[in-house]
Amino acid sequence: MKFSFIVASLLLFVGMPAAIAKDDTFYGILAAGYAANDMDEASLDAFSYKVGVGYELGAQWNVEVGFQMLGEKRLEMNELTLDNGSQEISAVTLSALGKARNRHGELFYRIGIMRADVSKDYLDMGDACAGTSNTLSQNNNLVLCQSSDSKIAGIVGLGFDFYIHHSTMLRLEVEHIQGQDGLSANAAYIGFRLNF
Repeated sequence: MKFSFIVASLLLFVGMPAAIAKDDTFYGILAAGYAANDMDEASLDAFSYKVGVGYELGAQWNVEVGFQMLGEKRLEMNELTLDNGSQEISAVTLSALGKARNRHGELFYRIGIMRADVSKDYLDMGDACAGTSNTLSQNNNLVLCQSSDSKIAGIVGLGFDFYIHHSTMLRLEVEHIQGQDGLSANAAYIGFRLNF
């Protein structure tokens, strides 16, 4: 009796990892698109991209971590005006994805959180930059200032991963981001998911 219990337990523990491994898969994401960003005093509509790694927790849930560039605008040095400036919004994300499969792919919704880093270089009048900004250079009453701030934001999204091959999927996704200090963004992406 004791021997059969030990054999049954060993068979269960040997067979369990193989059964779990079939459902649990790591995958990578690479996507590009467009993001419309709004903040308290400025907006930035620009090319956006994201890269990430995901893990299938089961038939209905995934978790993803990634890096996301929400937009970038460069300072034009030949246009030294007060409304000229550069801006960059990048973020680190953590999301949970609920999903439903059919024969064409997987429909998913995303709920997550991000830490967005907002960097600005801008021109100002006077001797020094205001607030928490750093003074980079000064010329003819124009001061080149730099500021950087981190904001926490929530993410909700909806998308579909179309089957291309057993390990490759085409991803279409839209998402909305809402965060601190009036940070909000709407983005749409097309990309690839590669299962490892």
